[in-house]
Amino acid sequence: MARYEVLVKGEDSMCLPNGKGALHKADMFLRHGWNLVWPDAPSALDGWAWALKQYKAMPVDYDDTYMPHLINEPTVLFRSVSLEEMSHILETGAVKGGGNGFNDFETRPFVFFSPALTEKTMWQGEEAERQASQRLSRQPIIAEYEKAEKDLEEFWKDVEYRARRKVEDLNIERGEEGWPLLMTAADDWDKFRRPWGYNTFHDIVGYLKNSKMIFERLSDLEEAVEDVRNRYLALHRETTEEIARENKALTYSSAVIETVPITHGFHYSNTFGKSGMGEEDEYGLFPNQVTEDDIVRVHWVKDNVVIHTTDLEGARVIMENIDWERSELYGPAPTMA
Repeated sequence: MARYEVLVKGEDSMCLPNGKGALHKADMFLRHGWNLVWPDAPSALDGWAWALKQYKAMPVDYDDTYMPHLINEPTVLFRSVSLEEMSHILETGAVKGGGNGFNDFETRPFVFFSPALTEKTMWQGEEAERQASQRLSRQPIIAEYEKAEKDLEEFWKDVEYRARRKVEDLNIERGEEGWPLLMTAADDWDKFRRPWGYNTFHDIVGYLKNSKMIFERLSDLEEAVEDVRNRYLALHRETTEEIARENKALTYSSAVIETVPITHGFHYSNTFGKSGMGEEDEYGLFPNQVTEDDIVRVHWVKDNVVIHTTDLEGARVIMENIDWERSELYGPAPTMA
């Protein structure tokens, strides 16, 4: 797995892969006033977060298709959290987030906040399906699913590699004979990975040795992925129903944390790019960037309505009461990893 060199210059940071050839690239930046502050970060995200914590430096090399801006003025932020996440915040003293376990399409590595306590903001912590996805993200079935998908992907890569080599050899022969060449259009190899929609896949794999075994193995791997997916979906439905019952029975169903004005982070908006909250802006901060010292209020929600507000110490008392309520009804409360 790639490691990273973390460089800082003033209020800017960057992470460079420290593999082959990286030292020369880092030297170029060092000659232009950058400082190497961590030579072996385990990931770019860890490196950026550490540079922010230690030097108040924001990454100049982060970008995504949503085209965020840096926060340009201190902004009070709100994050709606499940009761499990609220308990985790009080236990650890920081807002880690759920790693977007509830959203397969979210690739941005941040914990997201809103600039206002809107109905859509509150819904993020209230929605039982999201809470179920987050709770299940710690279950063994996730590792099982990831392994099944990895096995299928690796098999695909092997088959495609062998197919490409075979096509190269066949095209030499076909060119000498004056026959039409195989797989020469720009999107031919894109079609190759759609085995049930095109003859291309069956035709090309048919040239390979043991093609029957290839078809059988691919079918087995796809069935394995489908099996674990179906079992996950059934477990997700059961967990969603369980969480909905819990939230209905408890005094509160979620909470919204309110922060001091935050000065470092990424601002997402449809006015200059895209927001994952649609027409409402959102702010991406690093996991554990917001600590308990940054939380000024906790708004307690029931059925998408704020019915009580406390400071953080008052929140500890409420969570103790909620844990007692849940234990009386359902047993010990689940915890975030």
